[in-house]
Amino acid sequence: MEIKINCLRNGIEGGGASNGPATLLDGYGTYLYDLYKPSDADVAAHPELADEPLGIVYPMGNTVFKVIKSITYSDYSDGAKEPIVKFVRSWFLPSLIREMNKNGDNFSPVSYLREYNPLSSTSSNRNDMWSYYYPVLDGKANDVTFSNIMAYPSLINNVSLVNAFKLSTDLWYSTTGVTKYGEWQDKTDDINDENRPKTILDTLFPIFAFYKPSYSTNSYIISQRPSENYKYMFSAEKLSEINEADIDYYKKSAVLIYKKDLMDFKNFFKKILVYGKEIYTYANSLRNPQS
Repeated sequence: MEIKINCLRNGIEGGGASNGPATLLDGYGTYLYDLYKPSDADVAAHPELADEPLGIVYPMGNTVFKVIKSITYSDYSDGAKEPIVKFVRSWFLPSLIREMNKNGDNFSPVSYLREYNPLSSTSSNRNDMWSYYYPVLDGKANDVTFSNIMAYPSLINNVSLVNAFKLSTDLWYSTTGVTKYGEWQDKTDDINDENRPKTILDTLFPIFAFYKPSYSTNSYIISQRPSENYKYMFSAEKLSEINEADIDYYKKSAVLIYKKDLMDFKNFFKKILVYGKEIYTYANSLRNPQS
C-alpha cells in the first residue's frame, strides 16, 4: 500500500510521464526511477553510473516458484490470500522448443533449465543485488497479456508493478529438489503446500529486475552492473551459441531499462508486451516442424 500511495502521488503531483495525462502507471515508473537511480555520492565516486541502466526486463521465458502470502488486516483477523512470485531465472523459449523437438519424449524441462538455457548468465545475479517486480492487471498476473492490452488499451491504466519476493537466483540452488514444471495460475485455492516447493512455473508476464544502486560502490559488484551483465549475455561468444534464425528474438528476450523508459512507462510496457508476443509466436512456429 505504501508503494501504491507513493506511486499515485508521483504520478499525479509529480506529473508522471513527460507528455500526456498522468496515470498511476506513469507514477510507478517515476517512483521506481527515484528509488533505484544512483545517489549523488554514487555518481561522484563512479561517474560511469550516470548513464548506467537501472535494470533489465525479461519479456518472456520467466520461471518462478510460487508461494501464497496471507494478508492480515489486523492481529485478530486473517484477510485474503494472494500469489507471490519467487523469481528463479529467465530462459529463451525458442531454445527450449528446439531442445524439445530434438529430444522428443526424453526432453525434461527441469533438466533444460539446469543445463541448456542460453540466458543462464542471469542465474549468476546475487539475490541482494536486485529487486524484482512483476505486473498485475486488477490484481491478476495471468491477465497481463499482449492480447488483453492491445484489444483494450485503456486496461494498461489498471496495471500495477508488484514487488516480488526474492529467491537466490543461483541456478543449482534454486532448482534443487524441483521435480515438476507447470504454468502460472493466479488461483490460491489449488496450491498444495507439500508439492509447491517441488514445482517450477512458467509465466507469460514480464519480470523487471532492478539493480540496487546502494551496492554500486563495491568493486566486486560494480563489475556486474546491468550493462555488464547484458554485454555478457549478448557477446559474440554467447550469440555464437544461438541458432542464427533465433538471434533477433533472442535480442528481445532481455531489454535494458533506462530512466526514459520509466518516465514513459506505458509505452515502454507496451513494447515489452509486443516483444513477448513476438518471441512466443515465433517459438510456437518451431513446434513439431514438418521439415
